[in-house]
Amino acid sequence: MVPRTYMRGQQTPLEVPLTDASRAHGKHSGAGAVLGALYCHYVFTAHEVAQLTIMDLEGLAAVLWVKYLCEHHADLLRGKRFVGLCDNEPFVAAVNKRGSNYPQIAYLIGILHKLQCQIGFDFTLQYIPSKENIAADALSRGRLQEYFDHMSDTYNLTPAQLTEVPVDQ
Repeated sequence: MVPRTYMRGQQTPLEVPLTDASRAHGKHSGAGAVLGALYCHYVFTAHEVAQLTIMDLEGLAAVLWVKYLCEHHADLLRGKRFVGLCDNEPFVAAVNKRGSNYPQIAYLIGILHKLQCQIGFDFTLQYIPSKENIAADALSRGRLQEYFDHMSDTYNLTPAQLTEVPVDQ
């Protein structure tokens, strides 16, 4: 069962799944995700960057990360209701409305709903400015040292305590 109220307050990358997508052209187009000591980053193809909007890429990053967590670390999500953080306002609005008029986003939200039902968790998103989404933003741009420095300075986690995980695209 999922609690009636959302976990709020001092939520950090250690407590809620965070994702970010970067649509810069070249090798820095990608996505990053964080939950506790788990993190991932991957690179979008040139075709993905050319064909998908940033909202599509943000949604794809969120779904891939939540899907990975459900398949490999369901215990981190099961029975929880939490507020995630995202720096893409249109995607935040679509997730919180539980639907979208954009077919790609509606499809991704449908996948999120299915995962929530299967594992037994719920979440809503809250918008945060990009400059405050430091960990996921650094990962989405392939700046691992910046990510490690942030996690060390902010949460006292060394690179040895952090675990990179594969996320299938």
